[in-house]
Amino acid sequence: MTTNTSGGTDPASTGLYGRELVGPYDYMCNTDGSNTDMESCLGIAELKGGGYSITGNKPEDSGRELRGTVGELRALYWLLRNTPEIAGNPTL
Repeated sequence: MTTNTSGGTDPASTGLYGRELVGPYDYMCNTDGSNTDMESCLGIAELKGGGYSITGNKPEDSGRELRGTVGELRALYWLLRNTPEIAGNPTL
């Protein structure tokens, strides 16, 4: 069992990977986050019941995704902000 965002429990089958997407992926491309047609973009979509799905737009990304809670994505954000190659980018 996993805890859901409303404080109850969900069977494992309805955990993050069992949830449907709320809408289409919003793709972010380029270093400024603009949404343009490029080969290397990351997409994020909200999940029904809470959480988010992240995928890429390359052919080898098809059918692959990473799902996380808001807390997990917040932790990832702080980790990325402290990554030297990213930390010097003033657009973050």
